[in-house]
Amino acid sequence: MESENLIAPFKNLLAEVQSLVNECKTQNRFQPEVRLLGRCKTDEVTSTETGVYQRQGHFEYIQKKTWIRAEQWALEQIKGWHAYSSFRSAGSTGKVWDEGLEQATSVLIGMMFLDQPIEIPQTLEFLLKALRRDPVPAWIECDVFDIILKTKSISLYFGKRRLLCGQLDVPDFEHEFDPFSGARRERFMPPPNCILRVEMETPNGLELQREASQVLVLLRLFNVCSVEFGQQTLGTSNPFTFIGGTLCPFHARQGRHDVVLRADAVEKMEHFWQRVEPRLPVELSGFDKHEVTPLAIAYKRYCDGLFTNAPVEAKIASAIMGLESLYFRREETQELSYRLALRVSKVLSKLDMNSKEIQRQIKTGYGIRSLYVHGSHLSPKEREQIPKKAGVSAEDLAFNLLDYLRISMLHLICSGQQKADFLDMVESSLVSRQEDEKLESMLKDEKAVLRVKLP
Repeated sequence: MESENLIAPFKNLLAEVQSLVNECKTQNRFQPEVRLLGRCKTDEVTSTETGVYQRQGHFEYIQKKTWIRAEQWALEQIKGWHAYSSFRSAGSTGKVWDEGLEQATSVLIGMMFLDQPIEIPQTLEFLLKALRRDPVPAWIECDVFDIILKTKSISLYFGKRRLLCGQLDVPDFEHEFDPFSGARRERFMPPPNCILRVEMETPNGLELQREASQVLVLLRLFNVCSVEFGQQTLGTSNPFTFIGGTLCPFHARQGRHDVVLRADAVEKMEHFWQRVEPRLPVELSGFDKHEVTPLAIAYKRYCDGLFTNAPVEAKIASAIMGLESLYFRREETQELSYRLALRVSKVLSKLDMNSKEIQRQIKTGYGIRSLYVHGSHLSPKEREQIPKKAGVSAEDLAFNLLDYLRISMLHLICSGQQKADFLDMVESSLVSRQEDEKLESMLKDEKAVLRVKLP
């Protein structure tokens, strides 16, 4: 194996690096610099069934030693020594290898200045993976809003990836940061509801961000949930692979649809992930530019509804327009309210949902949508009449319509049907018993994914 052939040259390289570091320290060739850091500390916490929350904390400055100038000097010295050139020639050739080896050697020098232990086989394997740009163990950790855990943690495995969602603990409030970079974690007001960590093997941080974007979509589709990620921190266990940093999105929290997860939700989440994640269209994450599809439009409307709190007409309008993008053909312009109510109720009735109730709510919602997009709002009298027309309040109507939209999107994702084929099947099911049974069989198979019931 390549690593076995490189052990001896690697040991020689380490020995020469160590001699340079010792020379710097014993001969006082360089003095360590002092780096100023900020640190947030927790003084008092409150323990609840959903985790630990900070009651009082404080901020302080601390000083840490660095050897930046010494590390730069040692790197220039070692590049001219025999052990460095021997290891470079024993491993590979090319610009990528040379540049990677220089960066890796700089890391080794820094580890030795800080007296960090170096286990040769493991360190060499990490170094070779970095030089070859192979996937390495890495993670992205996200502050999560509107997912409330009533269990210590939830862990899911999908493929070679792991999803770990945990309650807040004291270390989540305590951290160090560069006070001049603006990277301070604002976890004091308001704190997230929990912390989510995605672990996978990857050679770059962009793949981690893509994965986090997909996880966010899946969590929103699992139930009607306005889950949002706050600060995101990237890292890796390989010291030679430069995956790291903090993303600090600044936006106002507007969601009002939270989901409570207990320990018994794990099995349901695993089943959901297994069915939906491999089929999830890439355009839903919005991470890269892709063709605009009916599903992408529907998901955008769904998110608009999730994160629009006032007026309620806007939430209802977003949900109805999302349903329109899935249940209407481009050329259809007449009897829209009737057609939408008929088609949506036909599909959802196969999931043991009340067809008449759905039709009432779709027709009521469509009327509110028309009112809103034409520049009007519900009058107090019209708002009072909604429970009589729809059987629920305006707020519950908005939630139900978003759920109908969520279920409809999930069906297209799980079945792999194109919109045109889906509409053909729905229309045929209205007049053909065979097509009706076919639609029923398809939706019954998906029911455990489309209607996940949480206690």
